[in-house]
Amino acid sequence: MNKKQTTSKKLIVFLFINCVIIELFSMAMIALNVIFSKSTGYTPDFSPLNALIGAIVAEVVGFGIYAAKSALENREGGVTYLNAVYDLENQNNESEETDHD
Repeated sequence: MNKKQTTSKKLIVFLFINCVIIELFSMAMIALNVIFSKSTGYTPDFSPLNALIGAIVAEVVGFGIYAAKSALENREGGVTYLNAVYDLENQNNESEETDHD
């Protein structure tokens, strides 16, 4: 059975991919800057770290919110738990009806 991926999962995947791209770009820019500064004698510029710090904070906050949302949905009484119980009861009722036929 192929389930449709929820919007929140799509958003958290997009957030992680976007943050990883920012992290890789910042790392590459800092590495190039250090190489350039060694060859020219200028002091290196670490301003790309501002974007890196923001990306990491966004990643951590986004994951924290997603984890909290998932924990609330999957606990007893949560939406996912109630749907699973409902589906299980329906399967049991359907199997009992087919047994009586």
